[in-house]
Amino acid sequence: MTYDADENGSKQARRLLRLRENDYRFGAGALILRVEHVSVDAPMIDEGEPWYRVRGIEITGSGHSRGPREAWVRARSLPQGLRPDDANGFAGPS
Repeated sequence: MTYDADENGSKQARRLLRLRENDYRFGAGALILRVEHVSVDAPMIDEGEPWYRVRGIEITGSGHSRGPREAWVRARSLPQGLRPDDANGFAGPS
């Protein structure tokens, strides 16, 4: 299953994630990402937790678009609506 953040025009089309360095793989420093896609089919297990591949546009600290970026993001760092929901499968945007 995958989730495209813009598939439902009646809800918020994009999500802005502000991630600390230890909440994403692989890179250095904080990451701001405007989420376009979350893949939940094959999570990576690291540090005993699931991590999901997230694709989006990297945003600079001053708010400018830096370009496309993919990262593995710690599941608990994804906001409600972008992370898998144990009871109901994947939760759509809230």
